Amino acid sequence: SFNIDAPSPIEVRQVGSRDASCYGYADGRISTLTLGGVGGYRYLWSNGDTLPDIDSIAKGAYTIVVADRNNCRDSAVFAIGQPDSLHVEIGEENVLM
Repeated sequence: SFNIDAPSPIEVRQVGSRDASCYGYADGRISTLTLGGVGGYRYLWSNGDTLPDIDSIAKGAYTIVVADRNNCRDSAVFAIGQPDSLHVEIGEENVLM
């Protein structure tokens, strides 16, 4: 008899993120960690990036697909937020002369 060992399933997780610092800015970041599979991971983000982490990103949802050497895949969607926009109202000023 013999045993055939199968690798554990591939899994991508978010391990850190930073929302955009101001309304409309593109300075957010998402960091990921991939576990399982057989290594040799390939990454593809919905914005075209091909690294495990992405930065300089604006508010929105970002999908990552990770594949290993056996082409086993996992995908996940992570979101980046941003603060609300600022609204300034300037009223009339009464000036006495």
